[in-house]
Amino acid sequence: MKILVLFDLNFFLQYEETDWQVRSKKFGFKIFYTPKAKLWHKVGMSTGGTDSSLRHYYSKRNQILMVSRHSSSLIFLIFLLQRVFLHLPIQVVSYVIKNRLDLVSASIRGTLSGIIWHLQGERDKIKFE
Repeated sequence: MKILVLFDLNFFLQYEETDWQVRSKKFGFKIFYTPKAKLWHKVGMSTGGTDSSLRHYYSKRNQILMVSRHSSSLIFLIFLLQRVFLHLPIQVVSYVIKNRLDLVSASIRGTLSGIIWHLQGERDKIKFE
């Protein structure tokens, strides 16, 4: 049960709740949507804002972790090729135009970190402590 009670620390700051929900569904739990519920979420407050390099790093990295862990090898390969050869170059050009070299670095480092995590065979290891 510990697998479902805690967030996986591999997903520090981004995608932790998505991973938790997908793992829960795999164990037979149902996810319900409550349209009348209200939640105020201060996006980016724990990472220094929506445009912080920390948020961009973990967003890029954890997207790769999420798809690696919860998709087939073929879907992961297609996702990774699209991420590396389409999305990342477009984002890099956009950040350079905006003179946000910190976001260029964070996006590239996050992408590389996610790829390394996948290549090290970490996809099935859930980290709690």
